[in-house]
Amino acid sequence: MIQGTITKAVWIARVPAVLYALFLMLFSFDVFGGAGVTAKEIGAFLLHCVPSFLILLLVFVTWKRPRLTGLFFILLAAGFAVYFLFTKQRDVASYYLLSVIPAAVGVIYLLCGIAKKDAAKEEKAQKP
Repeated sequence: MIQGTITKAVWIARVPAVLYALFLMLFSFDVFGGAGVTAKEIGAFLLHCVPSFLILLLVFVTWKRPRLTGLFFILLAAGFAVYFLFTKQRDVASYYLLSVIPAAVGVIYLLCGIAKKDAAKEEKAQKP
């Protein structure tokens, strides 16, 4: 019973994680100019998509390890927070979109990982 709840909670974290990566990928479309698409623009688009690809890759590589994924997202949020702290960027909306969302996703992942570990210990203790 508890394992099913943990699985649902992990999916509650996975969906925003993937949506966050796709949201960041939206900013890559600004490389396309007007008339036609050139090879240079496609290359620039792919280069701008690298952070999103890395986030998606990490989510899929750490699929069964929610604590590791949570740690990554918290570090990502901390990195963005440090960026906003040391630059003259004072846009609150950007700060929330780029820092608070991955922090919340990271906390959900960490809580799921801790609950998963506790459930495994409890299940192991109940076996004769």
